[in-house]
Order: sequence, then C-alpha cells, then structure tokens
Amino acid sequence: ATAAAAAALGGWRGSLVVSRRKSRRFAVGKGVHRRCIRCRMAPGTRAQVQEPVTKRQESVQRLSIDPETFCGFQSDFLASTAGREEEEFLWNALQDPVQTEEVVCKSYKRAVSWLPQNVLNALLRLFVDPKAPAALLISGLPIDPEVPPTPKLPGDYRLPICESWLLGIGRILGVPYGMLGFYTSNARGGLIRDLAPKPGLGGITNPSILLDFHRDVPASINAANTEPDAFLLLAARGDPLHRARTLVCSNRIIYHHLAPSERTALRRSKVKVECVRHSSGGVSPYGFPFYAIEGPDDDPKVTFFYVPEHSDFSHRVVSEDLETEAAYHRAVAIASEFCDSVDLQAGELLVVNNARCNHARTPFEPQCDGSDRWLLKTFVHAGGWR
Repeated sequence: ATAAAAAALGGWRGSLVVSRRKSRRFAVGKGVHRRCIRCRMAPGTRAQVQEPVTKRQESVQRLSIDPETFCGFQSDFLASTAGREEEEFLWNALQDPVQTEEVVCKSYKRAVSWLPQNVLNALLRLFVDPKAPAALLISGLPIDPEVPPTPKLPGDYRLPICESWLLGIGRILGVPYGMLGFYTSNARGGLIRDLAPKPGLGGITNPSILLDFHRDVPASINAANTEPDAFLLLAARGDPLHRARTLVCSNRIIYHHLAPSERTALRRSKVKVECVRHSSGGVSPYGFPFYAIEGPDDDPKVTFFYVPEHSDFSHRVVSEDLETEAAYHRAVAIASEFCDSVDLQAGELLVVNNARCNHARTPFEPQCDGSDRWLLKTFVHAGGWR
C-alpha cells in the first residue's frame, strides 16, 4: 500500500518503509484519495505494485483546429492579394524567384497570424525538442473554396490558398525548396508538386502499388545534399473511398521493438539496394550502401529505402552480412505493424520530420473521374537556404 500510494504521487524512488497509518496520512495530505491506499490483503501477504499500463506510442501528433478560428480568413486572403492576383497566384520559382520569395514571405506572415498558438508551438518545437513527435497532422485548415477536378497532369490547376499554407508553414519550419530537375517543369517551378494518381505509370504516382517504408531522398544513399529535414503533404481532396493511407512510424518505435542483437547488426554492417531486370536477370546497384541505423540510442536515425515497382525491374535490399539483412527486413515489418495510419482529407496537412521516421502509402484504386485524392507537397530545409 505504501508503494502504491507513493507511486501514485509520481515522485517515489528507491525503497521506503513506513507504517500503513503514516502512509495513509502522507497520501491524504498530498491530495491522494483514500481509495488509492485502502486495499484488502490476506494476513501475512505484502502488497504487489502493479506496473503501469504502457500507452501505445504514437508517431503522429494530431492537432484539430476549431473552424471558428478561421472566421474571416477567406475575405482576408482576397483582400491581401487584391490587384495582384496574377503575381500572387501564378508565381513560378524558376522563372521569377524574386516574386516567389515575396509570395513565400506573405504566406509566412499569413500563417503566423492565423494559426492558433498550440499549432504554432508544435511547429516550432518539431526540430528543436528531442521529445517532439515524428510527424504532425493538422486538421481544419481552410482551402480554396472551389477545388477543380483532380488534375491528370501536374500543374494543370493552381490552388492559391493551399499553396499559401504550404509555403507559409514551410517557412515557419525553415525554407521550403524543390530540387532542380525534380518536377521543375511544372507550373510552380518544382517548389510545390502535385501528387495525384496516375494508373499504369511507374513511380510514386502509381496508385495500385504499395509504396513501402522509406525516408525521402536520404543522403546516405544518394550522397547528395538534397535530403529534406521535413516534407509537407496538404490535401486539396482526400480519397473518397478512404483507402489511400499515409503510414508513419517513428524511428524510436522501430528501434524499441528490435532485439539488441538486431540493432547491433544494423549498426555493424551496411545494406544496399539492388535493381533486378526482369528480361535478363541482370543486377545493378542503386545508390550507395548505407547503415540502416545511425545516431544515439535515444534518438536513432533509421533509414529504409524503396524503389517503386516497375514493369522492367524490381528491387531488393541485401547485405553481405546475413544477420544484418534479416534485421533490416524485420525492422520494416515492425514499421508496418506499429505505424500510424493517416487518411488525409481536404484541409489536412501532414508535416513529417524526415530524420525521425519512415513513411509509406497503401495501394488504392482511383476513380479517374476527377474525384481522386489530390495532395500538394513541398520539401523543407531547417538550416537555411538550399
């Protein structure tokens, strides 16, 4: 009973031996209800302290914004862009970087002005707080009042309000950026890209395949200075059948569920990605070999990589160390089992810390009638201009 009362107070450490009467007085004096320490015990037995039930660890912190928060937002947005609609709505990061920078600054000011304090706090903590979640899901953002049909080609339509949220929140976190040659031919110059289903095509826009767990553009594999610290996914339209899910699993959760021997193996030897051609059976490397686990035990960086299935080739992750190879595939299985599932719907923004988690996407069947899921995406670099 003494131990139970002291544990309820949250500050008990070590061994404590006092009488039951003193224990009761101490607990009641500290505001602990008497029922916390009154228990029936058989003569000659000792109280057993039950271990607290561990709450399931979550990878995604969910923040829902009251719609009343944005009362007047639409009129304020239109007033702030009046007379400059072409410059504000049709910017292109490559063709007019000066105008784009001005749009980014205005979007930042707008986001800071309208976001509630708790959401702003969560965004500012994302990179600097060691206890921050691996991802944030912000629900309730106002988007463009008229969303056109989901585009068949990237950049067919512009969504000024959605784009403003992406640029503004990206600027709160750091600097939003795109990569040269990576969707830079679209109408926004690659700074923001559309993610809409393209049946029959290879790559991440193919809706019928599982996009398995990975981190975006990991430097350990491509050896380039293009790895984002975070990326943002904003839904202009969600999957109407709710089958397209973004899966997120914190690296800490993955690490926690690995056996010590598996952690050691993944730190000891590198794994590598290989592409196998269906026609000839030829095998070629993809990128550089990499360690699947790096960093400290309390904040590990776990790297998975995935090459979308293609009609001409498939991929595999292997290692010369068979224990390491087996541990890698078990780690991916752990991510699948313990991940958070996010059904992005209109006005929801997923902010993913690319260093602290791996993510995936479930397969789904698109309707191909203009009602399919439509996400907008940008990368964020926390350290300044890139």
